[in-house]
Amino acid sequence: MLTRRHFLFTSFGAIAAACQRPAQKNDKILRFAVASDGHYGQPKTEYVAYFDDIIKNLQRERQERGLDFVVFNGDLFHDNVQFLPVVKQQFERLSFPYYVTRGNHDHATPTQWRETWGYELNHVVKMGQNGHLSYCFQSS
Repeated sequence: MLTRRHFLFTSFGAIAAACQRPAQKNDKILRFAVASDGHYGQPKTEYVAYFDDIIKNLQRERQERGLDFVVFNGDLFHDNVQFLPVVKQQFERLSFPYYVTRGNHDHATPTQWRETWGYELNHVVKMGQNGHLSYCFQSS
């Protein structure tokens, strides 16, 4: 069975392999993290501790090895939109940029999404040029 985790792992591996080219002297190294499926508010889980851990680990990675940004790839909260502003507060603890995409458990209206994150459900973020590629994120 193809799980979401397997799909993401395979997809990012294939993209990374396809995008490789020899390093150039003036290339800027772009480092980013992708986190997924926080499910804030999911019953019978330690979701507060999970969020504390991911924020702490991302902050440490930024300090020790450098991160330009993080993408939280859906299922930010678990079904109940009342957790949306709480998740935003959690992410605001980061000291560097982050972006979010909506997952199937993120039951927010387009208006709620835009008012919380400041951009539409479907959006593009251009991070400039790195290795002759523009980095764009889109959720649906």
